Amino acid sequence: MKVARIPMLPLFLALGLFGIAVDLARADSFMIMGNDLRQSPAEYSLTGTFLGSFNAPAGSGVTFDGAGHLYVDYPEASQISEFDSAGTHLNTISYTGHFGESLAYDSVNSSIWLAGSDGSITDLSLSGIVLGSFTISTSAFVPGVAFDGTFLYTSAGLYGNDVITQRLLDGTPVSTIIAYFPGYLNSWDASSLAYDATDGTLWAGYNGEVREFRLDGTLLTSLATPDANFYHDGLTVGSFVVPEPPSLLLVGSILGAAGLFRRLLR
Repeated sequence: MKVARIPMLPLFLALGLFGIAVDLARADSFMIMGNDLRQSPAEYSLTGTFLGSFNAPAGSGVTFDGAGHLYVDYPEASQISEFDSAGTHLNTISYTGHFGESLAYDSVNSSIWLAGSDGSITDLSLSGIVLGSFTISTSAFVPGVAFDGTFLYTSAGLYGNDVITQRLLDGTPVSTIIAYFPGYLNSWDASSLAYDATDGTLWAGYNGEVREFRLDGTLLTSLATPDANFYHDGLTVGSFVVPEPPSLLLVGSILGAAGLFRRLLR
């Protein structure tokens, strides 16, 4: 008797049609972090494995745009550079007035939020036009910034008070999150933030380590980053993989399932 072999990829696609989700996005997600202008942005898996250095000059803030590109801040030149996954330079955004540290891409408005070392938060268009700005505190030194599609999140920066603040886009505080490592209250403060859209958590970077928190402040993960052992003034979680539109994914699933069933009937 001839036993039909079932190709695995079409099977996964077919299962997807019947409500069994295959989370490819999470498997492709990883972290990129800036290293206080000391070395090229470092790439780490979400479990703490060092993946290598991104092919770009040392910078500070970093952010994925969800379209396969990475933005890196170069504060000494007052510029943000756009790169593809190979490190090819695509575009430069110039800004003035602030020593930039952390970045967050605004996927709703196609802009970039820039956190300055002076506690300023500035919304920049991709051509460098200032769309808005506010100051979280004149004492907030090297704050982090993240965006979840609706709200901004800002950290108190180095020497802060372990508080991450959820804000409206005009800077108005909505709520606060006390995020610290047990036993280190008021002695560990995030110099960078990143929002992980796959599970709705926040990642925070400091000196040679990153931590993942729920939005209620519960600590989920603490990872040492010995291959990037500097202040993480930039942090982003995501992927260079561009998500397929749902309609194309559905078409691909149907075609894959149809091909599978035809082979099984032979």
